[in-house]
Amino acid sequence: MEPELQRDYFSGRTNGAIALNGITICATNELPWKNNSARVACIPEEDTVCIAPVSIITGIAKGSHL
Repeated sequence: MEPELQRDYFSGRTNGAIALNGITICATNELPWKNNSARVACIPEEDTVCIAPVSIITGIAKGSHL
């Protein structure tokens, strides 16, 4: 039972969702892909690192947790 990260890529951001057993448990909001440049890029697909979950996406690469 592994969490699954689904991503939707846009020019200014990468939005997504984390699902467990096919049920979405939270939204994700990342910076856009820019060759993994520090503080301006999303996390590469092949890396398995923590992505901060958010309850509400409030802007480009911004969100809040309720």
